[in-house]
Amino acid sequence: MSPTEFTFFSVTLFLALVALLEWKRRRDLVRQRLSKGLKEFVSNTPPAPEFPAEDENDTLVIAQ
Repeated sequence: MSPTEFTFFSVTLFLALVALLEWKRRRDLVRQRLSKGLKEFVSNTPPAPEFPAEDENDTLVIAQ
């Protein structure tokens, strides 16, 4: 392997590592933003309405 080939290979490997680290950083940033957004959404969501307990006489009717 000539010194020129070795240099090109080293530079290419370095750029691939930089691209991988940048992709991982962006992915972690998106995951952090999504987690924060979901936490805010859950904290701002009103509680579910409570329904009265069903009587024993109530039945489910199948509509056709």
